[in-house]
Amino acid sequence: MKKNLRFRYGKDANKMLLRELLRNFIIRGKITTTRKKAKFLKSHLERVLNYAKKNSQATQNKIKSILADNKVEKILNDHVTPVFKEKTSGFTKIIYLSKRESDSSDMARVEWSLPVVLEKEEKVAGKKPEVLNEKPAEEKNVKPKKQLKK
Repeated sequence: MKKNLRFRYGKDANKMLLRELLRNFIIRGKITTTRKKAKFLKSHLERVLNYAKKNSQATQNKIKSILADNKVEKILNDHVTPVFKEKTSGFTKIIYLSKRESDSSDMARVEWSLPVVLEKEEKVAGKKPEVLNEKPAEEKNVKPKKQLKK
């Protein structure tokens, strides 16, 4: 029987921790965290990706309830799911790192097992609208400030 990983934060805080880990990982493609959180993230990410691969309305609603972010859901469906279409599991890999200096926590990096390319949208700089019949700014006669004598 597999035991679920638990944190001492409380039910709502654990749900938000999972949501933020998933969100940051999907947006960035890798994340460095403690080993316990890395294992927690990996197990839940496998479930979310399997939901995304089924691509039915029920699974999309389930993903929305877990992620609660349309931007992340779009990235997951458009960029991540097509890469792992043939795989059934093993979407991520955990690389163990050295201990953190401040509190000696075991650290790990979670990455995609296959390269996932996220295309960033380029912002198009629009031209500034030209204003016709604009009067030039009038210069004010400003007198220099008097300096205090010491």
